[in-house]
Amino acid sequence: MNIVIIGGGQQAHALLGIFASRGQEVSMLTRKAQEINERLGANGQIVVSTPYGEDLHAKPVRVTDNPVEVIPQADLIFITNPANDRPRVLAQIANLISEDKVVQLCAIPGWGAFDWMVDYHIGRRSNVYAWGIKDTPVMASHLTPGQSVSILGFKKELFYAISNPTHIKVELAKKALEKLFYQPASRVEHYIELSACAGNPIEHLPILYSLVGPYSQWDGKPFKERLNFYEDLTEFAAYLIKKCDEEQQAILAALKGAYRSEFPFVLPLHEDIVKIYGRQIADPRTLYSTFRTNPAYAGIKIPMLTCEGGFEVNRRHRIFTEDVPYGMDFFLEAAKRLNVNTPMLAEIRDWAYEYCGGFEDNIKRYFPSGWPQRPMALVR
Repeated sequence: MNIVIIGGGQQAHALLGIFASRGQEVSMLTRKAQEINERLGANGQIVVSTPYGEDLHAKPVRVTDNPVEVIPQADLIFITNPANDRPRVLAQIANLISEDKVVQLCAIPGWGAFDWMVDYHIGRRSNVYAWGIKDTPVMASHLTPGQSVSILGFKKELFYAISNPTHIKVELAKKALEKLFYQPASRVEHYIELSACAGNPIEHLPILYSLVGPYSQWDGKPFKERLNFYEDLTEFAAYLIKKCDEEQQAILAALKGAYRSEFPFVLPLHEDIVKIYGRQIADPRTLYSTFRTNPAYAGIKIPMLTCEGGFEVNRRHRIFTEDVPYGMDFFLEAAKRLNVNTPMLAEIRDWAYEYCGGFEDNIKRYFPSGWPQRPMALVR
């Protein structure tokens, strides 16, 4: 199986290590190709450390920024780029994907309306099977491109969804997951669940809102040190996350009615995190304690830039450029069409737009006209 990972970040490096440990040959397509190739060194290997004390050594077949060199041969393409960068990626590779064989196209994570994006940019080609994984399979951090990355924790179980599902698409995705990953995987019936269950926007943005928003204690001066996302979490931030989670659950409840489905894998955020990480969490009693004592979240820094006098929040990081126009905007457009009231999500989204000076694009153009209509049943 010819595998291509698109992206050059932490998740892409971690996946390279995992797939190589499963005996697969993998190439990387990334705009960071020159930097990665320069750092690969004589043996051409990347070291991926795991929480079990084991190091995975991965040697990519090729690292390139030219899609012509890798996409035409690909059997399975993993896109790890932020959701806001996927329109560019899909437009770039659309005419290079082989027409002579089945090609699987998988987004990690699968939220951000990836299924609708593929329909929009590539069309419903009979040989292109698009699917996504609900969350990133691992928590990865401490990246040195081309040299090393650390896996902080593995998800206990993976959830995946198929765009325009058929039995053969489901079977091929299941086989790929079993071959490439260590965790068991369960299929989510409707792809919409992946976009509607996105966790990053309702975790990241409330934390930032609590830190530098209008109700924070921030004095407008540079921070003296880089802050941790979760270990430095305040009770106020946890409260905001909980309110956003409640509104997300209200959207999901409306979707259940629209899709006439139970969405059995949809859980409130606290329950979902505990289910994912289990005994890794030292104190799972509350959402606040769960965030602060989950070792998979340890050491994850709030994206900041150095400035005169210290550090400032990076307003051009994917935590804004992805989570707002492709996360929050999804929730609010869905809520509008489903007649669900979401005041906290709207408040934080509006603040983020003002704080960042707006964004170039958003997810709204990918919503099908007339959505939510009845979804297609599984066909053969």
